[in-house]
Amino acid sequence: MYNVNVFEIDSQEVVDMVIGDIDLKDYPDFCDAYIEEASFADGTPLSEQELDILNEKYDGALHELAFHQLL
Repeated sequence: MYNVNVFEIDSQEVVDMVIGDIDLKDYPDFCDAYIEEASFADGTPLSEQELDILNEKYDGALHELAFHQLL
């Protein structure tokens, strides 16, 4: 399981992530899932560019995040 504390951009902790495009037919891969919203620990929302970076950097963790969001 991935701890949300391990998600960082430029050494800033990323929290409160929302995963989009979770399709149960795609279980367990969730290949279309992506981080739709997130914010830094100080409450600042990530920009679209930062979300893109986060999605690329943690692509391998998205299936697990998607699964946990369903719980």
